[in-house]
Amino acid sequence: MKNVLPPFIEIYRALIATPSISATEESLDQSNASLITLLAGWFRDLGFNVEVQPVPGTRNKFNMLASTGHGAAVCC
Repeated sequence: MKNVLPPFIEIYRALIATPSISATEESLDQSNASLITLLAGWFRDLGFNVEVQPVPGTRNKFNMLASTGHGAAVCC
């Protein structure tokens, strides 16, 4: 755990450079796996527990859950 992120401009550039187009037209749609991997790494470096989940019924899309601490999950 590093607890330090790259400088803002490096984060900004990495986010922009990472392809993750979501489109209803299949030929334009891209997976967001690279972006989720990038974000998950930064969150892990900050000490978060990270869970990456595939989204059923999509073309290789993922959700990322980041948490810290303990306790029951609250959903409303």
